[in-house]
Amino acid sequence: MSRRSRRRNRQNANNVKKETNEMMTSMETLDAAILERDFSYQRPVNMNRVREIVDEFDADLVNILKVSFRDGHYYVFDGSHTLEALRIVNGKEHFPVVCKLYKGLTYEREAKLFAMQTGNSARVGMPYKLRALEQAGDVPTVHFLEVTRSCGFEIAPGERNNKKDTIAAVCKAHAVYQSLGEEMYMGMLNLIKDTWNGDPWFVSQNMLSGMSIFYKTYAGKVNRERFLHKLSAASRIEIQREASKHVNMPVGYQFAFAIAAIYNHGGAKGTLKLNRLTIHMIEEED
Repeated sequence: MSRRSRRRNRQNANNVKKETNEMMTSMETLDAAILERDFSYQRPVNMNRVREIVDEFDADLVNILKVSFRDGHYYVFDGSHTLEALRIVNGKEHFPVVCKLYKGLTYEREAKLFAMQTGNSARVGMPYKLRALEQAGDVPTVHFLEVTRSCGFEIAPGERNNKKDTIAAVCKAHAVYQSLGEEMYMGMLNLIKDTWNGDPWFVSQNMLSGMSIFYKTYAGKVNRERFLHKLSAASRIEIQREASKHVNMPVGYQFAFAIAAIYNHGGAKGTLKLNRLTIHMIEEED
């Protein structure tokens, strides 16, 4: 970790400590009509989830909403689905809601608490969690997004996206970043970008999984020019057809073997030993 990163982490910790000291909480009964949500970092309400709560509604088991009083507004950051269910059950705009009220939270801290909510709350999906943590200034999240963007790709949280230079497989990209580390992750993304010119299919979940396994297995042994020449000429149908030859393997390895086989096509000096992928897979299973 660089000196600058350590300094930012210390500052972040100091800010959280200071804010914790200044924050006040209390149990309050608030009018439902004044409760809002901040959509700059929050996900949309899942109405299927709301209907499930309504169908199983028990007034004695209702979760207590967590509300941040900020800038003159009452923002619900934990319990949005419960609030919508209560509005349906009560059938009116004004009714009392028991809340845990937080005073003194900054926007950033509020967004982070939303991202990290656990327990009986509906889990925040990774795409929205990343967006909230970015808004909160969370250093690891911001760094992951900055690194991804520096390679020419934008993250598209919370939506299916077929735009060029856009990664919709957010969870997979984040998992690959954590698995490979920053340097290898950047190397892999740059290779994908230069080979397929930002075509979204080649940063799909299966391709990211296959490329990360391939890149990690053959680190330092891949000839960049050969990769660009062989793989850029391969269509997605050809890659899928090659992957389908390994149906008894996990999907990531199916695509890793397909990439390696196309890379080796034509033989000659510089081909890769496919048994290294098999060994890697066996070691992973153990």
